[in-house]
Amino acid sequence: MRFAKTLTTLNLMPPRYAARRDSNDLILAHTAMKLGARMVFAGPLDWWCGYRGKWYPVEMKSARGKYTDFQTKFLAQCEADDLPVWTWRSVDDVLKSLGAYREGV
Repeated sequence: MRFAKTLTTLNLMPPRYAARRDSNDLILAHTAMKLGARMVFAGPLDWWCGYRGKWYPVEMKSARGKYTDFQTKFLAQCEADDLPVWTWRSVDDVLKSLGAYREGV
């Protein structure tokens, strides 16, 4: 509990509230799994994607979905530290992140 309080104080943990799920998140996670990724539903964003020996935090958004204040801060911290984070809004985003492509395109 003390550790969680410290992380909250440092703005590294999201506020506690019931998050709405984006309508496309299960479709996108299923697409990644069909390509061989391991998907784990866990914070600080929506999912973690394990692929080719590495883990990547993944935020899934609908086409018009916006980031929360916490997500914006977290993404800025990752960018400042040159850490990869994937945002998936469509199947094409999943394919691009995993280095796959649509057949015939």
